[in-house]
Amino acid sequence: MDLPSCPACNQSVLDDGASHCPFCGASMSGDGGSVPVESAPASTEASDERATTDDPFEISSPVAHRGLATAPRPSKQRPWRVVCPMCETAGYIPRKAAGREITCSNPDCLVPLFTAPAAPNSPKPTNEIPSQQASTRRPLFTVVILLFVVGLAGGVGWLLWKPSGRPSPAPPTGLSTTTQFGQLSAADEPAIGEPPQTPSVTDEATATQAPNSLTPAQIRARAYEAMIAAAQSLTENRSKPFCRRLNAETFAAAGAEPETLTELKQLSKVGDGLPHLHITPLVALWWSRQANGQPAHNPYLQEALQRSNNLSSRDTYAVDAAIALGAALVASHQDALARETIDRLWFDDEPQRLRLDQSIARQTLDFRLPLSSRHRTLLASARSPDTLIIRQLVARGHSASALAWSQGSSLPLTRGDRLAAWAGAECRATERDAVSRILGVLADESALLRARVLARTALMAFSTSDQTLAAELAAAAEAALKECPAPRPVILGDLRQTYQQEVSDPTDWWLQVQARACLVATRFLEGNTTSAGSHFQAALSAARCIGPTQGDIRGRIRDMKSAGTARFLQVVKTALDLTGDDEAQQAVQVYRRHCTDWLALADQRADCLARLHRWAVHFGQIQAAWDDVRTVARSNDITKRDLFSTTTLPSFLFLRFKIAGNENGLKQMKTAFPGDVPTDFDELLRQKTEAALVAGDLPACVLAINKDKNARRKRTARFSRRRLMFHLVGQAAASRQPARALDLIAAFRDSGAALWREDAYRLTAARLATNRLHAIVWEHAMNSNRPSTERIALLAGLLEGLATNAAGT
Repeated sequence: MDLPSCPACNQSVLDDGASHCPFCGASMSGDGGSVPVESAPASTEASDERATTDDPFEISSPVAHRGLATAPRPSKQRPWRVVCPMCETAGYIPRKAAGREITCSNPDCLVPLFTAPAAPNSPKPTNEIPSQQASTRRPLFTVVILLFVVGLAGGVGWLLWKPSGRPSPAPPTGLSTTTQFGQLSAADEPAIGEPPQTPSVTDEATATQAPNSLTPAQIRARAYEAMIAAAQSLTENRSKPFCRRLNAETFAAAGAEPETLTELKQLSKVGDGLPHLHITPLVALWWSRQANGQPAHNPYLQEALQRSNNLSSRDTYAVDAAIALGAALVASHQDALARETIDRLWFDDEPQRLRLDQSIARQTLDFRLPLSSRHRTLLASARSPDTLIIRQLVARGHSASALAWSQGSSLPLTRGDRLAAWAGAECRATERDAVSRILGVLADESALLRARVLARTALMAFSTSDQTLAAELAAAAEAALKECPAPRPVILGDLRQTYQQEVSDPTDWWLQVQARACLVATRFLEGNTTSAGSHFQAALSAARCIGPTQGDIRGRIRDMKSAGTARFLQVVKTALDLTGDDEAQQAVQVYRRHCTDWLALADQRADCLARLHRWAVHFGQIQAAWDDVRTVARSNDITKRDLFSTTTLPSFLFLRFKIAGNENGLKQMKTAFPGDVPTDFDELLRQKTEAALVAGDLPACVLAINKDKNARRKRTARFSRRRLMFHLVGQAAASRQPARALDLIAAFRDSGAALWREDAYRLTAARLATNRLHAIVWEHAMNSNRPSTERIALLAGLLEGLATNAAGT
């Protein structure tokens, strides 16, 4: 049967009894009457951004509009509550839409299209809005309901604010959230090397609590009840499954098994189609039982593993699941299953990397995210949860299992990352004889791998203020580098040489660049700028051994295409002294394959150089970086001229010279690059927003972000902005007015930032609590206008930070 359609906008209307169109408000009878229709919400970042070729996961027309859109709030026409299986956002649809394709109401959802579940036998009365006619017929009933609601609200308020009482649940005294993350240092993945030109905020140690503030014990006694009450709330609750999952994680980390199981039971009810959300609480319960001396093969790990079977690697929660399951499986000596599980759940993409960095921030107890250009993973070829799994294993006393897992990879880059994670965690866990123990483990490794591991471990040690250990490790790394081969730049030569020369493996040069880059940072932080500069020059030389210049190899490919098949065949025959056409055809195929492989390595070289220059600028090498860029830009030798003018690196250097007031550098850049170069909008936005933040102008900071959102709509720009937003919140938390960090998070009010706000609240609350600013967080969390999901995120972070302090005292 055909659905009735609106005579004004031609939209199909599911409600047969509708008198007016729910889309445009026009009369369904066509009599000209209409009712006002709620205007569409303001466009958000996710909806503004158009699907592009470099955004394979954005869903745009017609796919995104194929299903019926869910409404964010219930109405008479849309009373039935459904939950998106991807982002857990609740929405409301007509009951007649059961079993049909619908779209998520969250504009930031990665996969918004899903099928509505079958309708229950009767509608849920809790979300039903009574009609005006019914309310007028039963005024007495309405008054009774209102009195009941008021009484219920008063009871909940008394429970939340009563001066004393038993917390629900009361965390065991012998277990805190630090058991999940161990005694890791905040510098295992630090945001190091803050450039001196950047306006800095004042030391967070100067901030003070409000007078008559609550004590940590009082907050613990009330926070658990407040989290349960928030999860039960029906208003301003973006996702009840999110609330129950976060509650369960918090209770499990505290070792409160009965209360965790209660929350998981409620999670099963409100998130029937989201079985994977049980994974992290179940794994936490498994660890809790291990700490209590119970058998390793308790049922929680097996249940968590089963619930991961249908979890998509595109779901950002898969990052949390991969880390939790991977560590538990390695600890229980199931390495093969751990590898299969991690490979199934991990997908190396922008959303997953951002989620991974949040996990790093929490596991290292730093609770803040650095910018990409200041992160040690800047020079990593790929990202993986392996390093977090290894650190967690060492912190939990499974160092031997962590070392075996680290040595399980035969790929040098992966093996180096894992061993560096193990060495850094081992130094922190047992400080005595750390260097000799690490050198013993690395004795059978190549000199390059030893240098890579030791250099990164030295940087970690320096960031933990152990300068003696850092100097010893750095010296060992420099000794290992002396055993490595000298740089040999790639020179392709003529056609015969290019044909005969085998394409080399760039792995060794990547290892050397990574080792040198860590030593640049370590020596600069020690105050040895001369040594830092020497390592930077050596790193540049190693980077130029990865492949040829892009201009050189692209020119060869262009000449081959322009010559045509027949003519180029004769060129090859002449160059290689061939006589037969078949032999020449085979030679052409080999030459073409070599050129394609060399082009891939040329792109690696250019990418490595660009990232290396940005890294070095943060460690006092801006003049050296500019000298290198200027020198190769002037070179007449195509085999030495890197095409920096086609990248944003010159713009990055220009902006850094500008903020530093280096007029000579600005003049030199204008002379060397008289034409237009691509603008580094990420750096430009960072400088604008940091300046506004230092000036205390939060509205200007938010305005700059929103303007950039409207100007740059690509997916990569979106996640770059979100990382910057995390960075700005961390800067605000370190100021004399740390409450500004919470205010800044709240200022990003568009619906597309809902998930980001919750993540930012959790990290910031934990960081402020570790700095004994818990009362500020509590006041912000218990604001009557705070949505339930945000309140729970704040309280979860608050309890995590308090547990960190308790473990450190």
